Amino acid sequence: MSLVEKYQSVLDLAASYCGDSFSYEDEGGVLHVRGTLTRNEDLQALEEQASALNPDGDNDLALEVEVQADDFYDVQSGDTLARIAKRVPGLTWQVIFEANRDQLSDPNSIFVGQRLRIPRGGDQ
Repeated sequence: MSLVEKYQSVLDLAASYCGDSFSYEDEGGVLHVRGTLTRNEDLQALEEQASALNPDGDNDLALEVEVQADDFYDVQSGDTLARIAKRVPGLTWQVIFEANRDQLSDPNSIFVGQRLRIPRGGDQ
């Protein structure tokens, strides 16, 4: 059985979690899985799946993934999306608005104490 076959469920899970950043390669008998995750819970799920498929602890899988989770910001008095965006280089109020569409219907209507998702990198 090839390493890809052995770890197919890990590859499928990583592909669904990592999206476009996902890649893998068999390098000298070690399957290297690479990508970027947005949630620590996704990394934990990948690690659990890998352990379930490898109960003997063979060193034939390398999860080389990083977690770049969004930050959160609690709205303060006087804040606007534009003022919040100015705190992060490359971030715009539109990016913050889109990242929070689940709780915002109007970019001019935020309230004190509201917890907003602030995407990392400003381009998400």
